[in-house]
Amino acid sequence: MTESSPPEREPWHLDKRVNVAHITATLALAATFGAYLVKQESRIVVLEEHRNGQISRDVRQDQDLRDLKSDITLAFREIRDEIRALRDDLHKARRITEGAR
Repeated sequence: MTESSPPEREPWHLDKRVNVAHITATLALAATFGAYLVKQESRIVVLEEHRNGQISRDVRQDQDLRDLKSDITLAFREIRDEIRALRDDLHKARRITEGAR
C-alpha cells in the first residue's frame, strides 16, 4: 500500500474579477447606513428643539414660583400685622373695661 500524500494547497490569492452581487450588496449597505445617519440627525434636531423649549419653560416656571413665594410671604406679613392690630385692640378694650369697673 502506498500512502497517498495530501493534496497540495494553492497559495492564497485575490481574484481580479468583481462580482456584481458584491457591488450591489455594498451599495445597498452604504445607502442603508446613509439613511440611518440622516434619520439620527433629524431625531437629534427634534430632541435639541424639545430641550430648548423645556429650558424656557423651566425658567418661566422658576420665575412664577419666585413670584408666588413673594406673594405668599407678603400675605403672611399682612395677616401677622392684622393679628397684631387685633391683639392690641383687644388689650386696649380690656384695659378700658377693667378701668371702668
